[in-house]
Amino acid sequence: MAKIVLDTNIIVCAVASPSGLASELLRRTISDGNLLCTSNFMLAELDRVLRYPRVRKIHGLSDTEIEDFVRSIQQVALVVEVDAAKSLRITRDKDDDPVIETALRTKADYLCSIDKDIGAKEVVDHCKAVGVEVVTDTALIEILRNQDQE
Repeated sequence: MAKIVLDTNIIVCAVASPSGLASELLRRTISDGNLLCTSNFMLAELDRVLRYPRVRKIHGLSDTEIEDFVRSIQQVALVVEVDAAKSLRITRDKDDDPVIETALRTKADYLCSIDKDIGAKEVVDHCKAVGVEVVTDTALIEILRNQDQE
């Protein structure tokens, strides 16, 4: 079983495209014996981003459906408390630091993101030094698909 943090951008993509790669990632993370890891910060960010008018145009969810979706993520995930104001300063974008902290606090095996700041060499190296592998969506789907063959 792998512990996996899916960055908010991945989960938003899953909602926007139910038959896409991000949706498969979310499904495999939740249902293939893996453990989705997240935080209060990331859940609040997910709720906020799903309500952006330009994002809402893509997914078409109502406020109630957004609340239900975020609650469903909360129910299936390992959720830790992260205080964004006290997060380690690792990335160029301070809004990404709580995502890194979530991965560290949950002792995640993988942090999946398509964010260039999270994928920066110094961030990847820092995470690797403490046992968290930063991967892209395409790299993680390959890892998860290979689990099926083992």
